[in-house]
Amino acid sequence: MKWRIPLETSGVIVAPIIVTLIVSCVSPYFILDNPEFWYGYMGYVGTVALAGAALWQNQLYRMENKRKEEYAIRPYLFSEIEDQHIDFLADNNIEYLQISVKNDNFTFGICASRNKPEDVVDYIVARQAHRDFLAQPITDKVIQNARRKELFTNELQCLFSLNKKYELVSYCLENHGAGSAVKIKVLLNEHPLVPLFCLSCAEKKQLYFLIDADQMQVDETADFNIVVEFYNVEDFGPYIQEEKFSIRKTHSDRLNLIIDKQISSPELKARRKPTNDNP
Repeated sequence: MKWRIPLETSGVIVAPIIVTLIVSCVSPYFILDNPEFWYGYMGYVGTVALAGAALWQNQLYRMENKRKEEYAIRPYLFSEIEDQHIDFLADNNIEYLQISVKNDNFTFGICASRNKPEDVVDYIVARQAHRDFLAQPITDKVIQNARRKELFTNELQCLFSLNKKYELVSYCLENHGAGSAVKIKVLLNEHPLVPLFCLSCAEKKQLYFLIDADQMQVDETADFNIVVEFYNVEDFGPYIQEEKFSIRKTHSDRLNLIIDKQISSPELKARRKPTNDNP
């Protein structure tokens, strides 16, 4: 206990007085009237108080060192949430989490994949056909202009359809703390996203969410709550950090990313292992 040493010291100081009073009750001599008793008792008090002060100072020193050690190994995670253009998914072979938002109170399913959805593949094919055509030499300007217009229109229609249906969100976690974060668990609306992983100092973890909002109605909003739990290398924890973002469908059927709360200013809730220095 934090106050154990002062309490024990006080008890040791008071104990001789209590014993003396008990003895005086059964003895014809009243020891407390003897000046030599008080001379000796004052020396005794000084010795006990000095020993108690030394123990208390040593206790404070150990507690301060313990706090410094914990700060030296404490991880501190920063996050970054951004919306990416669908071309990022088309141009890169990334692993993403596909999230399907449904109408019934926005319950959703999550699956991890590296395979691009069929409509994204259709867009890639249409875009590449347009690019390949533009790379060809001009022979018949009238025919080629008509063909170019057809390919361009097809590409735009595919892109417009994807922008109405999907929102690609990148979520990056980076450890800016002095120590490593271990046993990291990421939950999205209470659903675990990835297996446990760790982040050493200055290391990043990038996650991509492909949110399918095709069933959302105009002016509806889907809310997402991310909870990150992790421990430090001494297995203290968990540290809990939380943030929120939303996807809203506008009147033009566009999807907007709204960030409500980011953990760049986190409120950490740590449940530490019990130690001798903690009450």
